[in-house]
Amino acid sequence: MSHSVPINREFSGLNGQKLDGMNSPLDQNKFQNIWRMLVLLNRVCYFWPCANVVGLDLTVVAPKPKVVGSTPAARTMLMNAKRWFAWVCLALMLVAEIFLYRANHERDAAVTDCRDAQNQLRQAQTELEELKSSNAGLQAAENSRLRKQNEILTNKLATLQRQADQIRAENQLTAQNLNTARTALQLQQDHLQQLSADKQRLAAAGAAVIHQNTCLNNLRQIDAAKQQWALEKNKTDEAVPAAQDLLPYLKNGIFPSCPGGGLYYINAVGLLPACSISGHVLPP
Repeated sequence: MSHSVPINREFSGLNGQKLDGMNSPLDQNKFQNIWRMLVLLNRVCYFWPCANVVGLDLTVVAPKPKVVGSTPAARTMLMNAKRWFAWVCLALMLVAEIFLYRANHERDAAVTDCRDAQNQLRQAQTELEELKSSNAGLQAAENSRLRKQNEILTNKLATLQRQADQIRAENQLTAQNLNTARTALQLQQDHLQQLSADKQRLAAAGAAVIHQNTCLNNLRQIDAAKQQWALEKNKTDEAVPAAQDLLPYLKNGIFPSCPGGGLYYINAVGLLPACSISGHVLPP
């Protein structure tokens, strides 16, 4: 009996309290049920003598109480019931101890898992901070590189723009020079056409003069042949010779023709021969 009282005192302060490490409601209810069983078994053991728990005869410790109307068989059945009840209580205590050990083991495992999860969370947070710092450094370096590249491209763009402006100005100057050259060429072509026209006019005028001179020479030859014919034939001034009559007195015996396509009129001996083209006239 003296061993059961400290157990009751030891567990009496735990009823209704929340144990450390048991965070889930399932663990709390399990442990409270085990605790209630232990308290119940402790009270049962407190009210039953220790000798009855281990199965000893009660007559050794204390005299048997006299029960009116009792028999040895009834007393034997009562003792057997007491012994079986004690052993059942002991088995329940062992089962409760096993459940308590499993609950403590699960609690320790849960606490260990929680600590591992917290350590992993701290490690992940540390890696995240390091990654943020590394990303910030890389981003700063990338921004610096992009800024420098942007400055280089801006300078190149400005240089290309100046070159494009210079090329545009040169193209404009070249276009102006080309227009000037085209104008000069057109003027030169016009001048050449004018010279060609003048040349053609001069050629035509020269040909007309040549034709006129040739025609006048032919008329002089005809007049000379006519005069010689009249002299040899004793013809008067009113006589009109034919072309055949003058052939012997002409060069190579051929009657001349006007180079301008005119027709010759031999006329009388006292008159000058004439041509049908105006201007082809012998001076008197």
